[in-house]
Amino acid sequence: MAGTELKLDGEALTALVTKSIVDNITDEQREQFIAVAIGRLMQVEKDWTGRPKQDTPLQAALYDAMQAACRVLAVEMVEQNPALQQQLRDRINEAIASTLTDENSRLNRLVGEAISTALTSASYD
Repeated sequence: MAGTELKLDGEALTALVTKSIVDNITDEQREQFIAVAIGRLMQVEKDWTGRPKQDTPLQAALYDAMQAACRVLAVEMVEQNPALQQQLRDRINEAIASTLTDENSRLNRLVGEAISTALTSASYD
């Protein structure tokens, strides 16, 4: 009799193992599992020097979710408000004009230095 080979991709294998754990875990093990998971979410991680990072994983996840929600809300606000769209266009145009006409702007200095470096290091054979 020929053997049957079963192949599962990573997601399918993870789903199968997860279902097996959830279906077979005792109530006591479930409580321990949840307590450990919550403890890890609340635990302050350390950076490469061993110093504590500022945020726990739960705080970082909440911050990321709040940022994502703010982006969605901001896009919706702009898309639904033509007056706000025009105000944003005007402010961006003002910023561009100001940056390009201000002789002391950092951008102008950097562009000038780059052009100067390119011209002085170029070979004119």
